[in-house]
Amino acid sequence: MEELAEVISRFKPTRMYIESRYRDFHDSLYNEYKNGNYKLDRNEIYQIGYRVAGMMGMEKVYSVDAGSFLGDNSGRFAFIDSLWKEPLQDTVRDRYWSKKINEMYDAGDSLEKTLTILENFLLMAEQPTLRRMHGAYLTGGFNTVRNAGPDGLAMWWYSRNLRIFNNILSTRPTQEDRIVVLFGNGHAPILRQCFESSPEFEIVELKSLLK
Repeated sequence: MEELAEVISRFKPTRMYIESRYRDFHDSLYNEYKNGNYKLDRNEIYQIGYRVAGMMGMEKVYSVDAGSFLGDNSGRFAFIDSLWKEPLQDTVRDRYWSKKINEMYDAGDSLEKTLTILENFLLMAEQPTLRRMHGAYLTGGFNTVRNAGPDGLAMWWYSRNLRIFNNILSTRPTQEDRIVVLFGNGHAPILRQCFESSPEFEIVELKSLLK
């Protein structure tokens, strides 16, 4: 963990964004950590987010997770609620990819145990890994008889990630800021596309920080 934090610190980040919506909680707890009154728990927010933020002398961490349009409107509109009741197709293709995706997750869980934390993060940042992570949503979310699957995925998963990106923008990072966005790897493909497509940001690869 210390090795990973040291590598990230070479980026000289000025802001840390974490996967949480509890801003007041993390404002308070991070202050306790800075004052030496909190020992880091076993969670990436603390072990990586707080650790790196503290190493770099950051005043705060930014909680920027978000809900989704679908979640906000569940129970309010019959059409939205009906998306979850749309029957799934049960084809050879669907069964094949469901099995393959589960095998992929099992293999990943097994491999993680043989690697260091830094090696795990380097592997997760590779493009083939990101494509597989995103592919799990695409093989599972488009197998409804009509358009309920794509519509539900757009209003749930894509909506949530676009809102996260918007939350980051709402903190008004400047051209001088160097930001770290610490979220689960399932979010990475969509968030990465946002940052890559935006003229305001340049992505720095984790592996480029290795000596």
